[in-house]
Amino acid sequence: MSLSKVKHVQPSGTYDSNYGLLYKYEYTFEDGVSITANHKKEGGNFQVGAEVEYEVKGTNDKGSWGSVKKPDTGNFPSNASKPQVNGDAVQLMIVKQSSLKVALDLIRHNSIASDSKIQAGDVMELAGQLTKWVIAEEKPYTPNAVEGVAQEVSDNLQG
Repeated sequence: MSLSKVKHVQPSGTYDSNYGLLYKYEYTFEDGVSITANHKKEGGNFQVGAEVEYEVKGTNDKGSWGSVKKPDTGNFPSNASKPQVNGDAVQLMIVKQSSLKVALDLIRHNSIASDSKIQAGDVMELAGQLTKWVIAEEKPYTPNAVEGVAQEVSDNLQG
């Protein structure tokens, strides 16, 4: 893509395409390049003096044709510039989110039963314990370990 300002633009007819009615425009840019480009709306997309990006896609004995668009201002990142998250990081985020949901549900259930208030610290602590258990950073599954965590949360809520 080349960047230039529109020096001259004029309509040059219409035609029916697979994409519907298109309006043809002849553009001349300040850098001396001339092309024919198509637009879906009448009146063209760009006026004289507008800064545009253009691309010459072909040339024959009748002239050159291509595309004209607004310049990329960098305000909106493209998919290529998004930070890539590897599969392990995605899985960890999923486990953390699920653990947080389970912890909140469990503490909410226990707080209703014991008529106590939910504390954010309790939710976060239990979520962290569940995450560690799921990704096996702490101890392997045993019924006593799970019951121990549930009992510890219950004791914290009551005391």
